[in-house]
Parts: sequence; structure tokens; C-alpha cells
Amino acid sequence: MSFDEYIKHYTDPFGVLGIILVSTTVVCLMAFLLMLRARYVNAADIVLWEKAGKPEDILPPTRSEEFLLQLEMYCEMLFAATAMLFFVGLYFLIDYQYFPFPDEFYVTWEKYDDFLLLLALVFAILMIDLLDHFVVPLRNISSNAKGALRASAMLYMLIIFAYIKFIYDDDNYDAIIVYFIIMIIGRFIYFDVSIHDFTALIKGIYGAFPILAMVLGTTGIMALYGFFSGYLLWNNGVVVSLWIAHLFVILEICVLVNIWKLRAAGSKAVKQNED
Repeated sequence: MSFDEYIKHYTDPFGVLGIILVSTTVVCLMAFLLMLRARYVNAADIVLWEKAGKPEDILPPTRSEEFLLQLEMYCEMLFAATAMLFFVGLYFLIDYQYFPFPDEFYVTWEKYDDFLLLLALVFAILMIDLLDHFVVPLRNISSNAKGALRASAMLYMLIIFAYIKFIYDDDNYDAIIVYFIIMIIGRFIYFDVSIHDFTALIKGIYGAFPILAMVLGTTGIMALYGFFSGYLLWNNGVVVSLWIAHLFVILEICVLVNIWKLRAAGSKAVKQNED
């Protein structure tokens, strides 16, 4: 298929409608699971607060506050996973010459691909910041929690690579897998790392496992529908198709979050009028 044919395929109205309906269902399902997790975490926090003698200066978060925090954690890891998919997918598309670029571009790519990959990685990081600052602003997650969630997104990518390599039996990503593993090692073990920083990161990743499972579940459901319905294509790279599926999920999250904000603002205005 040519590049124009890909665009025509992915903008087919019936295909877009189907993927939007599935992504909406997935987002609602994940919101329900996050609500259950928030209820469990909130109950555990209250128990610890009561054991500490119910100090008035340190109140546990309310259930709605905990749900908002869990939702933001899910969004942060989803954004990071989407950026990683973009980074790897872009490498695949360029390396296999899917774009109708002139020959001089691909000559330059083969000569400086390592530096261009680093540039693409920087762009992916900027994409995460763009998503969690402007598209769906995340204001309740600490910097340490963000670091652990983004590190967990690297584990997410390793799981995706393992599926492609050993289950889908595709060797097209072998070069980028090695590059990615080196990058992960550098993320955990760097020159001035301390034992405290390393253990704190590991604890953060361990605590993010439920969120990681939800993001993997999101990808799995979207892939199951997308590939079997024919909307997501195998021949343009599995990672590229997963990235496209994630874009629809992010779109649904953006819409639902803004609806929730408008509803909250409306409820606040009604309450003020009644007072």
C-alpha cells in the first residue's frame, strides 16, 4: 500500500466510528477499574490514619481525590507508552522507507541514524510533556511518581517487544530492541545514582504495577478489535498500529475529562447560587 492508501484506509468513516466506539468503551471500563482501585486505596489510607491516632494535620485524601490521582497516574503512563510507541514506530517507518522521502534523506538516515534516533527520543519526551500539561493537564502527581510511571512505560514497551518477537514472530524490531534495552539500563543505572534513588524508583515501579496492567489491558483490547476488524493493519508495523489505537484512547480521555470538568464547574455554580 502507498502512503496515500494508508491515509484513505485510516480515515474511512465506518472504520473510525468503530474504533471510536471501542475506545470509548475501553476508557469507561478503565475508569470503573480506577474507581474500584481508588476505593481500595482510600480505605487502606483511612485505616493507617486511624492507627496513627487520627491526626488532624494529616487527613487522608477523599475517595474522589484518590480517584482523580489514580486517573492521572493512568493517563501519565498511557501518555508515556504512547510516546514510546511513537518513537519506535517512527524508527520502523523510516528504516523500512514507508515515507515517500527523496533518496538523499535515506542516505542521511543510514549515516546518522543513531543521532536521529536520539533526536526522536527527545521529541517523544516532549510529546509526553505536551500531553500531560496541555491536552489533559495532570496536576496531582509528584515528580517522583511521574518518574516511576515513565520508567514503567519502558517495561510496557519491553512487554510489547516480547510479544512481537516471540508470539507474533517478527524480527523487524531487533535493532531497536537492543537500543531500547541499553536505554532502559541507563535509566536505572547511571553515573551518580545512589542506592536510595535506585530503591525509591524500584518501589515506585512496583507500586505502579496495577496501572501498568490497565495500560496493557487498554492496548490489548484495542489491538484485539483493531486487528481482527481490519482497521489496524499488520503490514505497516504492529507498533505503528498500536500507536494509532492509543491516539483514539487519548482523544476519548480528553473528551471525557473535559466533560467531567464542565459538570464539576456546573455543580459548583449551582451550589454557589443556592448558598
